[in-house]
Amino acid sequence: MLEAIKYNLLHLADFSGREDRPTFWWYVLFLVILDLVLGLIGSGWLFAGSVSAIYQTAQSGGSPVALQQQMMQQIGPHLMTMLGV
Repeated sequence: MLEAIKYNLLHLADFSGREDRPTFWWYVLFLVILDLVLGLIGSGWLFAGSVSAIYQTAQSGGSPVALQQQMMQQIGPHLMTMLGV
C-alpha cells in the first residue's frame, strides 16, 4: 500500500503508460482518507470557535431567539468554508 502511494506521488505528472489496478485504488483510498481527515480537522476547528460564543450566550441566560441569532451570526459566515473543506 505504501509503495503504491509513494509511486503515485513520485509519478504525479507522468502521463505515459498505464498503472495496474491495485496501485491506482490504493492511491485513491489514500486520497479519500486524506480528504476525510483534513475535512474533519478543518470543520472541527471552525465549529469549535463558533460554538464557544454560542455556549457563552446560553450560560448568560439568553433567550432561545437570542441563541438562534448568535448561532447564525457565528456559523453563517463559515458555512461556505465548512462546505469547501
